[in-house]
Amino acid sequence: MVTRLQEARERVRDAEAARIALVAKFAAEDAAQEPAKVALARHEKRNRIPVVVLTAGSYRIYREGVVSLSGYGWGGEVSRAVEGYKAVKAREEHAAAMIEGGGVTFNLGGSSMKCRGLAAKSRIVTGADLTAWTKAHERTRRAEEAARTARNAEVAAIRAAFEGGGKITAPEIAAIAARTALLGLAVHKSDPWRRDREIADARKVCEAADAHLAGILAKSGTCACLTCEQERKEADYAAAAEVRRKAAEKAAAAAQKAKDRAPWREYTCPSCAAAVTAQPLPKVSWSGDTNGQLYLRCTVDRCHWSALASSVKSKPAKKPEAVAA
Repeated sequence: MVTRLQEARERVRDAEAARIALVAKFAAEDAAQEPAKVALARHEKRNRIPVVVLTAGSYRIYREGVVSLSGYGWGGEVSRAVEGYKAVKAREEHAAAMIEGGGVTFNLGGSSMKCRGLAAKSRIVTGADLTAWTKAHERTRRAEEAARTARNAEVAAIRAAFEGGGKITAPEIAAIAARTALLGLAVHKSDPWRRDREIADARKVCEAADAHLAGILAKSGTCACLTCEQERKEADYAAAAEVRRKAAEKAAAAAQKAKDRAPWREYTCPSCAAAVTAQPLPKVSWSGDTNGQLYLRCTVDRCHWSALASSVKSKPAKKPEAVAA
């Protein structure tokens, strides 16, 4: 029979054995990963060439080169791209092809780019460029620190002025504001732009009057001033309008005469299938012109189908008592 002491000692031995096995497991994993760690360190050191990337309209510098750029989906996408490949070279080639094709997204501090976009907006930085940038960055840092110190001093001076200044009462503020407002109302504040425009308009009137007087004195028969020119244009427009009015009246009279003489025809409307009695009449355009052809138009409400009279089978008919408009 196992005593409680023996059971406790057995439990200690099992726990220690498990711990030793776990340490050995992790040591084996570290040993297996050591070549990859060495290769990764060598790879990063070899490619630690600073680059400048244009992102979101501004330039950012990455001192550790492309290897310092992080991305979304590195582990999963790369792992899926190399599934089934054992050789190191084949795995690297397929992973590189997937990344170049846009399988992963590079994260550049708020900006996201695929591989080809990153290549288009990246430039390698030389040692001289990096030194110049470092110096300029240090000057910027010192200037910002000096500005921050100056702003703090300004705030402190204003605070000291407030704490040591004399107080002003509400009645004093109200009295000053009231007098300012009332005096401002008593002062005529004209609009400078409106005043200049009125002066310019008055000057144009004077120039037109001078030109009209010069035309009258020249006795040329035709005054070239703006007023007379405008009057001549209005007279020409009125004359042309009268000609158009008479022409429209003549065309309307001719159309009415043609409508009075036009025969009546009876036909079945191809659109609404209603029996229609109508006159073949010319179609008048907005300008009052016709194309010389006659059309039949359905008089049924909400139909008003229209076609060449020659294309519709019809027969003579009498004028109906109620003629549709």
